[in-house]
Amino acid sequence: MEEERPLSDGYASVDPSPVANQPVNDNLPSPTIPWGWLRALIFLVASLAVIIGTGIFIALVMGHNLGDNSAGSLEDPMTLLSYFLLVGTMMGLIWFFRYVIDRRPLVSLGFSLRAPFGRDLLVGLAWGVGLLALTFAILYVLGAVTVVGTDFPTRTILMGIPTLFLAAAMEEIMYRGYLQHNLMQSMNKWLAIGIVAALFSLMHGANPNVSWAGLVNIVLAGLLLGVYYMHRQNLWFPIGLHFTWNYFQGPVFGSPVSGIELHSILKLEFQGNELISGGNFGFEASLIASLVILLTAIAHHYIYRPSKEPESSAS
Repeated sequence: MEEERPLSDGYASVDPSPVANQPVNDNLPSPTIPWGWLRALIFLVASLAVIIGTGIFIALVMGHNLGDNSAGSLEDPMTLLSYFLLVGTMMGLIWFFRYVIDRRPLVSLGFSLRAPFGRDLLVGLAWGVGLLALTFAILYVLGAVTVVGTDFPTRTILMGIPTLFLAAAMEEIMYRGYLQHNLMQSMNKWLAIGIVAALFSLMHGANPNVSWAGLVNIVLAGLLLGVYYMHRQNLWFPIGLHFTWNYFQGPVFGSPVSGIELHSILKLEFQGNELISGGNFGFEASLIASLVILLTAIAHHYIYRPSKEPESSAS
């Protein structure tokens, strides 16, 4: 049986299994499918079908290639429109699964607009900027990257904000919001985070210039994003962190974003061992990024875990 219980700071947390002497909300109906792992599996298959189907529709009807990895792809308004359509279809799918299969309100995945969602979003944005700037600074000091020029690609800078935000939001809603949420109700929460992080990395396996180091770092990024969601069950923080990490990595600092090159303010030259610089896959394939992400994930566990357990109640 699933149970959701409040944390002392007003967030909600999902326990992967029943906990003795913890209050259970008996007013919520039982899910149509009782096993969280099976709901997650069916959703994963359905979401892949929706993504592929939407991509085909965008290509045939709108004449746009959603998989365009050219440097100027963010400057095309059709890219933004395509992401609006893709996110819209995915939200429709998640709404169906959440209301019909899980029999829970959509907002319970971590979409609450009540306080402290604004703070969480801003803090997540700040973490993304700080982590990316730290990674860049270390690589620069080590001589792994050199700034060889500057530019101000206005269209990329402006169009990149909504496009990369939608991309980050869609991935966080899918992976942390639905998959991790349901898996945590069927198994150990750390195992659930690990499975979702591995899936998150696997879905980047077809990216340009992919490397094993890059895929490992994406797993670590999934752990980082998943740890916060495990403790706070709020999507605004991981969406904010995910967005600014990608935005400052690409359009600002000039690194490929998971292998995808974008027009940027700084023009970089990567030098030396690619395990240090990240090479053509970008900062995300650097061992420096590995260290930064892993240490931050550990720190987030201690920073954001509940300060105390909820008070027990008689059953």
